Parts: sequence; C-alpha cells; structure tokens
Amino acid sequence: LRAQRRNIAVGATQASVGERLFAEAWRGGLRAAGRAVAATDTTLDHQCWSGLIVLDDQHPLLAARGAEHLLDTWLFSGNVPLVRDVMVAGNWLVRDGKHRERERIAADYRRAMHKLAAKM
Repeated sequence: LRAQRRNIAVGATQASVGERLFAEAWRGGLRAAGRAVAATDTTLDHQCWSGLIVLDDQHPLLAARGAEHLLDTWLFSGNVPLVRDVMVAGNWLVRDGKHRERERIAADYRRAMHKLAAKM
C-alpha cells in the first residue's frame, strides 16, 4: 500500500510471483541446511535437489493455465490438491496424494488438539 502498486513480490527480471517466492524459499531452505547460497543468485540450483514433487498434470487448473504459469498455479491454488507424489532422498513420502504416514500424522494432530482444548 505504501508503494502504491500491486505485486511488489516481482521484479523487472522476474514477472512471476510464484517463481520469486519459490526461489526465495528454496534459497532459505539451502541456507538452513548449511549450504552456501549467493544473495544475488536468482536461479534455483538444480544440482542439489534431493527430492521430487510430481504434480497432477491431469488436473484442470494445471491444464488450463499452461506450463508458463505452473508455479503460480500450484502455489496460489488454495486448498486444491495439485501434488500427486513426493519423493525425498529416494523415498516416496506421498503417492497418489496420500502421505505414507497420514494415519500417524492425523493421530498426532488429534492428540495435540485435545491437549490444546483441555487448556482452554
């Protein structure tokens, strides 16, 4: 509001808000993992990927928007489940949209919510 313009998360060289936010999150994750990242680096270092995210290419949102808007569509799709599979360090954590530990995670969440509710 102070700048009196929209989409201030984009720059002259990067018109996609999704790409900018993803790149910043990627660099932050690399720094948190102790990897050196140049502050001026605007590219994603594909050499250090240890995971894989598979989007549902049959989903109407992705098909309608096209590849040039992929990150924006994915990141700003709200609660629409566009991620189909996720692999981390060679292990599939999510297959067909379901986390392999979903039951344990749900049970942990329920326990935490019961604890919070008991303190109110």
